[in-house]
Amino acid sequence: MADTTIVLLSMRQVQAALNIRSRSTIYDMVARKALPPPCVINRRGLRWRENDIREWIDSLRTRS
Repeated sequence: MADTTIVLLSMRQVQAALNIRSRSTIYDMVARKALPPPCVINRRGLRWRENDIREWIDSLRTRS
């Protein structure tokens, strides 16, 4: 049976994975649709699906 666990990443984890220090840069990338959109967990909580971020990173590697 396939593993269907969904791992959600916090803003800090996404920043670390992309080596980006600025939260505003992440928000700008989402607004420009250059980065997958986050899931809204509650009024103050955003999380990104780990698979979405990994696929996005992999797509950058194949463009080069």
